[in-house]
Amino acid sequence: SPLRAPGRAAGHLVPLATSATRPAPCWRDALARSAKGSGPSEGEDADEEAHSCIDFLVRRMPETDREEVSAEFLARNCKLALAARRRSAWASAVPWTIFCEYVLPYASLNEVRDEWRTLFAELLAPIVVDARNAKDAALAMNAELWRQWDPPIHFVAQQTRVGHAGQLSPLTVIRAGNASCTGLSIMLADALRAVGVPARVVGTPVWNWPGCSHEALTEASCGNHNWVEVWVQMEEAEGAWHFFGAAEGGFDDGWFFPEPAQQQQPGGLNISIYGARFGPPGSLAEDSAAGLAPALYHFPMVWAWDDRSVGADDITFRYLASSV
Repeated sequence: SPLRAPGRAAGHLVPLATSATRPAPCWRDALARSAKGSGPSEGEDADEEAHSCIDFLVRRMPETDREEVSAEFLARNCKLALAARRRSAWASAVPWTIFCEYVLPYASLNEVRDEWRTLFAELLAPIVVDARNAKDAALAMNAELWRQWDPPIHFVAQQTRVGHAGQLSPLTVIRAGNASCTGLSIMLADALRAVGVPARVVGTPVWNWPGCSHEALTEASCGNHNWVEVWVQMEEAEGAWHFFGAAEGGFDDGWFFPEPAQQQQPGGLNISIYGARFGPPGSLAEDSAAGLAPALYHFPMVWAWDDRSVGADDITFRYLASSV
């Protein structure tokens, strides 16, 4: 099965800073027991799911997270992600590899590693309780998420620029009551993941407009922009990615599509459109064995231009079609 865990041994939790590329057998079993939680999925299948979740996160996490993220944090994240997966038929139907890549991760870009899942799992579950499928859940979340606070969280432009990230993580956005498109997109992606909807942050560092530099962002009117894509599977159809702007309209609709999105160029680095992946770019043998394609690019972040810790797929070609 995908991301299968090797043999296990009992042990105790240790700081992640002492681990290498995967949890040591002496403590990964204790982590997985904490991550498994309780629910209808018990026994060996639940054991393997929990071990696979822990393995995936520790194997793929950025090196800096090994000093910042605790074992207990990972266990709570996995437990809540698995609970969300078991909560509805449409969440349970998400393929395991898609779940690991786009529901399980605790981060999207280089934001502060908040414990957002603990808050969102309880607060936001009622929003999707009547959703018939992941599409209904995603649209309901984008409509209702921002109104869970008084006053509602709102958009403030031009916070993410060279040398200045603004509010990025969900808890910093909540405290400030606002964020740019980047902070709102991260918050929406996390909210969707908290209820079992696969989601990723998408964006471009510079719009390919006349007079705009193809270097790091220099003019606010030239970029950057971020939005969210969700993976949904409708009835018997294969699953597919659909986009929407945080706190904006419906699926595959936004002020940036078709223009200026269709001016972007595949393989153009600064003028391409990227979908964020968890972990740095590159290929791991265990990912390949599990059917996970490598992230060939890094996600360009104009507020941290030299940061190559976030992997990405170049998905520009999807936006060049007349419709997405």
